[in-house]
Amino acid sequence: MKLELKNLIASLGLTVAEAQREMESNAIGNFLSYFDTDSTGIDAKNDSHPVLEAKMIQIHLPCGNGEKTVSVPVAALALHNSLDLEEVIFKMNIRPTVESSNTVCCDVGAPDAEDESDGDNRSSMELVFKRNAPSEGIARLYTEFCKII
Repeated sequence: MKLELKNLIASLGLTVAEAQREMESNAIGNFLSYFDTDSTGIDAKNDSHPVLEAKMIQIHLPCGNGEKTVSVPVAALALHNSLDLEEVIFKMNIRPTVESSNTVCCDVGAPDAEDESDGDNRSSMELVFKRNAPSEGIARLYTEFCKII
């Protein structure tokens, strides 16, 4: 199968980006499961967005000569490690060619009998996609929740 090299790289990059978006969406959904919609349901400053209220639990802690009850956001007690694509590596053997329009193409198909007869002029190519720094929003919320404890 012959493809333009730039299209092959773009397609692989888009696939990695889509997989990362899905994992991020899943992580946000999991994090939001620690919240309920506020009983008022609407933010007074902006009536188009519902207000989220942290799910809380009561914890009895020993305190001097008795116990103290503390309300703690459940989100502060949970691990928020989500799956990330740290690095994705594609390794492939290609046969690069330059078309008449000065476009670099590559054959990514399996070697055939013709390849064996002309010495199989395939080259090795490795593409590495690395992720950007993760969003700090959830980490900041988590830090604020931990201050409550």
